[in-house]
Amino acid sequence: MKPLYPVHLRLSSQLLLLAGFMLSGMALGGVLSVGLGLFLYGLDLAGIQAALQHPEPAHAGMLMVLNTVSQLCTFLLPVLFYILLFGRSTLLPLGRPGWLFLILPMLWMASASPVIDGLALLNERMIPAGSWLESVARPSEESAMLLTHLFLSSAEEMGYAPLIIAMAIVPAICEEVAFRGVLQPILHKGIGNPHVAILLAAVAFSAVHVQLYGFLPRMVLGAGLGYLTWWSGSLWPAVLAHFANNALAILIYGYTGGQLEVQSPWPLQVGLLVAFTALTLVLMKAKAPQGGSS
Repeated sequence: MKPLYPVHLRLSSQLLLLAGFMLSGMALGGVLSVGLGLFLYGLDLAGIQAALQHPEPAHAGMLMVLNTVSQLCTFLLPVLFYILLFGRSTLLPLGRPGWLFLILPMLWMASASPVIDGLALLNERMIPAGSWLESVARPSEESAMLLTHLFLSSAEEMGYAPLIIAMAIVPAICEEVAFRGVLQPILHKGIGNPHVAILLAAVAFSAVHVQLYGFLPRMVLGAGLGYLTWWSGSLWPAVLAHFANNALAILIYGYTGGQLEVQSPWPLQVGLLVAFTALTLVLMKAKAPQGGSS
């Protein structure tokens, strides 16, 4: 299908359009959430706001549905509309990459915990205790953690399948299509440097989550997903790695009986760090020709 508007736009115009589409999608998601809350759960706008501010176990199913609607409207629908207007050339290939990039990304992500944990600790120390920055960042962080724990604790009642879909599959597809599938190639074509494009897309990916305490590890995670996309020439490795990251958190929570983080013994952390480094080198060496030049 030919694009409706096959005209080359400047980088700034493309970014403004994509941002505008996402903001419009976010607004649409809000409207749909209010409608779903009203017709499916009998809650008006005030009731939905109360459930978001003070979530309770009874709200878990509804909030999970609303979160999924928000993901689809904010990230996936705007990208589909963008591609409809400007063509599939704006989207990274969705073809099957080499077998290494179908197997190793999930192992790579599973071995990254020492790196992510270290960055999280550094991130926390960058926000001084008692500072105005902490007063701004702490409430949103606590709200996000409360919602995450609420979702995960609902597994006993709803089962793990809805959790995997809402917290692992949907975000992996929607966010990767938006940030690594469209934003990163737009930046790459406009700037000409893949490394700068990967970094800027990673910064945007982290910023959109509005969690300052997790900004640094999420930015580095986004950069890793960006390099997976560039090395493989396909979006699927990043989707698989993103899925593995979220699904692993769900499994850890269930295995530990309610913890998102596990303090591993140092020999295991060293082993994971060695594995992560080795897998990174293997993936770099396996870079596909369409991954671009450095």
